Amino acid sequence: MLQLVRRGGSNRSIAAELVLSPRTVECHVSSLLAKTGCRSRSQLLLWALAQLQPDTAQPQEQP
Repeated sequence: MLQLVRRGGSNRSIAAELVLSPRTVECHVSSLLAKTGCRSRSQLLLWALAQLQPDTAQPQEQP
């Protein structure tokens, strides 16, 4: 679900792609917002992008 939200899909377009009702998608998106502590889809997208970034606080291992 998060991948489809990241692509910028609306609840209606995500629902059509997954053969679900828009209300079901809305519930799943609301659940993602609650689990991540985000307040909007935009904030959720920023959270998702941050999860893809490598952790720069830990030093890289040298071979």
